[in-house]
Amino acid sequence: LAAHEAFLLSLGHFQSASCNDIAKLIRKAVCDVMEREEMGPQVSVTEETLGNLFEVCCREADKECVGKQSDIASRLLPESLEAKIDAKIRAKVKALLDEARDYLESPQFLQVFQACCTCASKNFAAALLEDLQVAAGDTHIGIGPWPLAKLGRLRRRRRLRMRAG
Repeated sequence: LAAHEAFLLSLGHFQSASCNDIAKLIRKAVCDVMEREEMGPQVSVTEETLGNLFEVCCREADKECVGKQSDIASRLLPESLEAKIDAKIRAKVKALLDEARDYLESPQFLQVFQACCTCASKNFAAALLEDLQVAAGDTHIGIGPWPLAKLGRLRRRRRLRMRAG
């Protein structure tokens, strides 16, 4: 039980330092894609083009965050985690961490992860544009296009509604 608890606690690394590093890399990837694709505030997008843009951003973020497939585990579960574990249970926790690293390094993990990102990109684009139509008072679902700048205003409105609610 103590080894399982220590294993789960070691996963907190992802929620702290690792997560902050990944967020910085994702911001960089999105900025790179927006610049390369010349996506400024006046560019009009449809649900399809926005979904494709999100998907390209995800792939760029994959390259920034992971690099090679073998880098996934070292970024999310670095070897240094083991040194923080009590020596009495270190071998058992190391075995659990090694098994988790094996899953992360498998080709199937990356395939499933990318498939999930593709689906999430499309769903996010659809939901975002539906919110835009509701905020604009549209009673019917249209196909756009809408300027990217409108999406930024929608995001600010949503944050204000969330704070008020």
